[in-house]
Amino acid sequence: MIKHKELIDKYKSYIKNIIPIEILDIGAKGSIPRELHSISDIINITGFEPNQDEFIRLNSLENINYLPFAIGKENIEESLYITKYPSSTSLYKIDEDIVSRFWDYENLQVVKEEKIKCVNLNFLLENKKINQPNFLKIDVEGAEYDVLEGASEIISNDSCLGIKIECRFDTWYVNSKNIPNKTFSEIDIYLRKFGYKLYDLKTFNHGRKSLNHTYTLMNKGETVPGGSTKYGQISVCDAIYFKDPVLKNNNLRFDTKDPNLIKMAILMDVYSQFDSAAEILKILSKKDVIFKDILNFYY
Repeated sequence: MIKHKELIDKYKSYIKNIIPIEILDIGAKGSIPRELHSISDIINITGFEPNQDEFIRLNSLENINYLPFAIGKENIEESLYITKYPSSTSLYKIDEDIVSRFWDYENLQVVKEEKIKCVNLNFLLENKKINQPNFLKIDVEGAEYDVLEGASEIISNDSCLGIKIECRFDTWYVNSKNIPNKTFSEIDIYLRKFGYKLYDLKTFNHGRKSLNHTYTLMNKGETVPGGSTKYGQISVCDAIYFKDPVLKNNNLRFDTKDPNLIKMAILMDVYSQFDSAAEILKILSKKDVIFKDILNFYY
């Protein structure tokens, strides 16, 4: 990974014109995502928390700017399903027929339902509540496709370079209208319409109750079964998408004055796409010597 602090110090006159990298974290868990710690001083993260008490608590923590909204497809009132394991709370609830067979069922059971007002990201951007992001991280327990549909203006913008999104391979969840969650294949097709390509996929297995589950998860002093297992059906994944700037049909152009290109190289580096980051720098280095120096530093 790029030693970004050394890079910033070495090329401060150039880097200052491209930062911060704007990131939206939909489904934030109260801290900077682990993979972004290495570039925490050159990013601006906006998260979302509809609960007022939790909103106040989170805004007193790390350098994430939280907004008091729940994010969905439309600006309407929705049901929020609060689960036994709070981080799994969602606008979707589990399909009992499917999920009750898995150990993770113990975490995902709904213990409370309440009504909340949802807004979509397009609305927040139009009303200047958020900046146009360079990267989206989406983890909302089944409602990911809804978030994407409500962010069409954002993800179609040339400055939106990549997305990390949790996806299901099966319909584990249903919304208040009993409509099942969209699966990975549907999300993949949708994102490709906007020019995104799949770069990485980390899958997670979930074991059925037919075998013992050796993992536990502590939740306020109560021991409950954990989530993913070493065995079992692949049911969920974290998918990494980027636009491919080298393709001719992409609106990203190799203009050395385009800040999006160096932002993309940094983000690709963070998500272990080292060859793609080097590819960007190599092409830019033919146009401006500073990129040759950055490329050599990167090597």
